[in-house]
Amino acid sequence: MADIAGAEKKLRQAEYFLALIERWSKNPAFLRRGGTPEHLEFLFSAALSAARSVFYVFARIDKQKSKVIYDKWLYGLGSDRNRFDAIVDLRDEDVHAATAPAKPGQEFVEEHDRIDHVRNLPLTGGDGDFEWELPNGKKVRGNAAYWGTAVLTAYFLGKQVEAVQVGREFIKYGRSFLAVARTAFP
Repeated sequence: MADIAGAEKKLRQAEYFLALIERWSKNPAFLRRGGTPEHLEFLFSAALSAARSVFYVFARIDKQKSKVIYDKWLYGLGSDRNRFDAIVDLRDEDVHAATAPAKPGQEFVEEHDRIDHVRNLPLTGGDGDFEWELPNGKKVRGNAAYWGTAVLTAYFLGKQVEAVQVGREFIKYGRSFLAVARTAFP
């Protein structure tokens, strides 16, 4: 009997890790309180691994049947197959080569968008204006009312994107596969 509940739990784990990345990367106090961009990398690695686990749950029951279903599902992805393979490659690089598939950077949020109520020092250190180019190419201009936060990006299909987007897409593929596997493994 298939462990559908276990596969669903793995997807919830992946969503949990991504939610932490989103919450921490938008909180200016995260870095000030001892958080590091590397902590975001740990969470991203955990999210990708949890999402990938969904594809292995059914192989434990029947490897041949699982392979046939997986291959049929992959074929059904059509042009999305490249996207799926690229995400698997990111995850595999982290797991098998110990190279983080994402890189830390810095983002800025306006003071009124802060989650934390503890006063943080402005990045500029005073009242001056600043300009900063983010890894995704977006330029942020502002003054002392902006606050520095950590952000995690991944090089995905030729461009830098927020790592959380990649994780969410992997979860989407996991859910799609789970729907197919659910009918094959009652």
